Amino acid sequence: MTDELCAQGAFYCKNRAAVSRNRQVGERNSRAIAFQARTLQAHERRMNSQQRQINENHEEMKRAAAQSAALA
Repeated sequence: MTDELCAQGAFYCKNRAAVSRNRQVGERNSRAIAFQARTLQAHERRMNSQQRQINENHEEMKRAAAQSAALA
């Protein structure tokens, strides 16, 4: 009976250690995902800003072309 209790105790300890490691890995993964989400949001803001600038430049080119055509 004692050997069986020791075996169960060892299994319990190993299981607790595995659960603890899994929890740590899960927390690390959650932090990594949050960091990646913030990075993606920063990239999205930068790309949106660049797209707005491209659109403004395009409109300015169209106005300049129309003005040039009117003067010709």
